[in-house]
Amino acid sequence: MTNPFIVHHQIVIEAPASAIWEVLVSPQYMKQWDDLPEGYGSDLLVLGSIIDWEGYSQLTVVEFEPEQRLRLALYVPKWPLPAEQYNIGYTYTVLQQGEHNLLTVEIGDFAAIPHGESYYDESVKFADLSLQKIKQLAEQITHS
Repeated sequence: MTNPFIVHHQIVIEAPASAIWEVLVSPQYMKQWDDLPEGYGSDLLVLGSIIDWEGYSQLTVVEFEPEQRLRLALYVPKWPLPAEQYNIGYTYTVLQQGEHNLLTVEIGDFAAIPHGESYYDESVKFADLSLQKIKQLAEQITHS
């Protein structure tokens, strides 16, 4: 049995869940912590939203619990199996802890795809950088 290539990162954010959620689902903030396709609109993410990098990859919002949980399923057309055969995505969870919130991100599981370890390694870097930027943005919203 293969070991799952799943990234688990978390960060404490001194901001309300509403500010964190705004940074997660609003393209004006998303483009500051992730690369969005050129010309991507300004509509907030909702259940069923699709972010499509045509011919390269696609993210679909498959779970949407406002201010609590957001899951985006990832599909890359060059992977050898149909999209429904994979359970790869980005899951963001906001947990209240006293006066602050804990944002966790889980990315993967890349074990089922060719070169899964390199996808995992890149996702570790992405998780580190994106969580720091999400924290910064949410705390700016709160204190402005």
